[in-house]
Amino acid sequence: MKNKKILFILISIIVFALVLRIFGLNWDQNQHLHPDERFLTMIVSDISLTDLNPANYGYDFYAYGTFPLFITKLFGTIFSLNSYDQIFLVGRVLSSIFDTGIILILYFLCNLLKIKTKTNLIICFFYALSIFPIQLSHFFTVDTFTVFFTVLSIYFFVKFIKFKKLENLILSAIIFGLALSCKTSIITTTPLFLIFIFLKSNKHHRLLNPLFFLTFIFISFRIFQPFAFDGLISFSPKFIQSIDIAHKMITGEYQYPPNIQWFSTIPLLHPLVNIFFFGLGPLLTILIFIGIRRSAKFHFIFLFVILIFFYQGTQLAKYMRYFYPIYPFLIIFAGLGLEKLAQKKLIQKIFLILIIINTLLFLVIYTQPHSRVQASKWICQNLSNQTLSYEYWDDPLPLNLSSQCNSNNFNLVKLAMFDIENQDNFSSFVGDLRNIDYLILSSNRFWRPISQNPDKYPNAAKFYKNLFSGQSEFKLIKTFHSYPGVYLKDDFAEESFTVYDHPKVFIFAKKSI
Repeated sequence: MKNKKILFILISIIVFALVLRIFGLNWDQNQHLHPDERFLTMIVSDISLTDLNPANYGYDFYAYGTFPLFITKLFGTIFSLNSYDQIFLVGRVLSSIFDTGIILILYFLCNLLKIKTKTNLIICFFYALSIFPIQLSHFFTVDTFTVFFTVLSIYFFVKFIKFKKLENLILSAIIFGLALSCKTSIITTTPLFLIFIFLKSNKHHRLLNPLFFLTFIFISFRIFQPFAFDGLISFSPKFIQSIDIAHKMITGEYQYPPNIQWFSTIPLLHPLVNIFFFGLGPLLTILIFIGIRRSAKFHFIFLFVILIFFYQGTQLAKYMRYFYPIYPFLIIFAGLGLEKLAQKKLIQKIFLILIIINTLLFLVIYTQPHSRVQASKWICQNLSNQTLSYEYWDDPLPLNLSSQCNSNNFNLVKLAMFDIENQDNFSSFVGDLRNIDYLILSSNRFWRPISQNPDKYPNAAKFYKNLFSGQSEFKLIKTFHSYPGVYLKDDFAEESFTVYDHPKVFIFAKKSI
C-alpha cells in the first residue's frame, strides 16, 4: 500500500512537471524568437531521414550535437510536422519531455544515495518547480537533452562507485557519449569521472576501467554523432573548426557582438546572482546552502557541481544555460536543506508555499502575447510608412505577423551600435539618425551592456545615456514587457533569461514628429 502511494505521488509530480513545461509552449506565436532555436529549426526542417548531415545542406558551422536533430526529425516525420513553422514545436515538446524525465532519474538516484523517501519526493517536486529548467523546456535547443543524459550517466556512475560492477561503468560511458552527442562542452567533466574510476576501482583494474570508460564514450559518440568524423576514427576538420570557433566565442578570443554583455561581469559572482534571483529563486538557493553541508556523503556529485560552476563561471561568457547541468544536483541539496528544517514545520510549509508561488508567477509570461508581438501589432497600427531603426544582431520590429504587418512595409535602418567608436562609423551613424522617425530597441541586448562599458564604447554609451535621460532628439513613447507576475521586474537578469521569451521593448519617436 505504501509503495502504491509513493508511486502515485511520483507520477503526479511528473505529470505536474510536464504540464508546467508544455504550458504556453507556443510562447512566441510562431515567430521563432530564440536565435539558437531558429538555427536548429532551419537545419532540422531542411535535413531528411535519409541524409541527416547538416553540412550537406550548407550548414558548415555546426557546434552542437546532432542527436537532438535526429530525434526531432524522426518524430516530425512520424507526425507529418516537418515544415519550418511546425517542427520547432515538436522540438519544444521533446525538450519538455526530456527535462521532465530528469525527475524520474533523480528519484532513483536519491534512492541509491539512501535519501529518505519523503525528502526524495520533495526533491522531485522541487525540480518540477525549478524556474530555469521550466524555461529551457520551452525552447527547442540541445540543453535539456544534454542534461537528461548527463544525469542518467551519473546515476549509473554512482551505481558503479557503490557496487563496483563493470556493466554500470559501461552504461554510464555509453550514456555520457549520448550527452556529448547533444552538446560536446560537457566533456570538460570527463577528468572528474576518470579520477573517481581510478580511486574506486580495485588495484587490478585502476588502469583498465578508465580505458573501458573512455572507449565506450568514444564508441557511443561515434554512433550518435557520426558527422563529427571523417572515416572510422578521424575527426572531421569542419567539426574541429566549429568546436574551436565556439570555444573561442566563450573565452573571448573570438570577439562578436553578444560578448559585450560579459565585459563588466564578475567571475563566479555573476552566475551565483542569477541562480539565486532567477534560475532557482532565493528560497531554493537558501535551502541549497543549508543542505550542502551534507555534501560529504555525495563526494562525486558535489565535486561535479563545483567543477562546472568554477569552470564556466571563470570564462568570459557565462550564459545561465552553461550552468544548467548542475541544477538537478543543486535541487538534491535543496531537498536535504528542507529536511534539515524538519523540526520547524511552519517554516517548511512557508518555504513550500512561496516556492510554488514563485514558479506560478514566472509562468505568467506565457499567459500573454510575447512583448515583441505586442510591440509589432502596435507599430503596424500606428507607425505605417515610417522609417524605423533596429539594432544589428537583434531582431528588427515589426515582426512578420501578416502580409499587412511585416518589416517589408517599413523603411528599416540598421544601427551597429557596437561599431560606432571610430570617426567614420560615428559620422555615418549620426547621418542615419537624421533619417529615422522612430528608434526601436527590441531588447536589452546592446543598450544595457554598452551603457555599463563607457570606457570601451564611449560614443554608444553616451548616446544611450542621453536617450534614456530624455536629452537626445528622441523621446520615449511606448514600452512593452511581460514581466513574471506582471509586476516582478527582472531587468537586471542575465540577458538570455529575458531576451528570448520576455524582452522589454522600447519605442522612441523623434521629438520633431
